[in-house]
Amino acid sequence: MAMIAQCLVSDPDLMILDEPMNNLDLRRELDIFEIIRKEHSERELTTGMVLHDLNFAARYSDSVIVLCDGQVYSHGTPAEVITPEMLRDVYKVEAEVMINSKGFPVIDPVRSIRRCRSKKRSIPAVRTMSVPHPQKIPYSQAFDIQGGHQEDSRQGNADQFQ
Repeated sequence: MAMIAQCLVSDPDLMILDEPMNNLDLRRELDIFEIIRKEHSERELTTGMVLHDLNFAARYSDSVIVLCDGQVYSHGTPAEVITPEMLRDVYKVEAEVMINSKGFPVIDPVRSIRRCRSKKRSIPAVRTMSVPHPQKIPYSQAFDIQGGHQEDSRQGNADQFQ
C-alpha cells in the first residue's frame, strides 16, 4: 500500500503494478483495487497491472491481455477474454465462467486438465564427470576444541579444493 501511495504522490501519467495484492488478505486486496480504480478514474491515469488472480482482473480491468508461452493469446474486455476455452488452453484448467449480477465474469474452477501424450518423450542423455575428492582437512584444523570457527593461517591453500 505504501508503494502505491508513494507512486501517486509523484502525480504520474502511468502506473505499472506487478502483483499489487501479494501477501494481502481479502479485505486489503479489495481496498487496494478500489484505491487504484478511484485514482485511475479521477486522475485519468493509465494503469497496467500484472495479475494472476483472474477474478480480480475480470472485476477491476477495462481490458485484459492473456499471455501464453511469451505470446499474446488473447486481448479484449474481461468478458471477451476470460472464457472456458482460454482457461483450458492457457491454464490447463476446466472451469465454468459465469457473469455475476454486476456484469463481471467469475471463474469457478472444476479440475486441472492432465493431457496424456501418446508419444514417448525422449530423455536427454545425462552427462557425468568424475570429480576428484578434495583433500580432507582434519577436524582440528577447521574448528577449535570449543567448536568455534578457526581462521586458517596457511597461505595458498585455496587451490587444494579446486
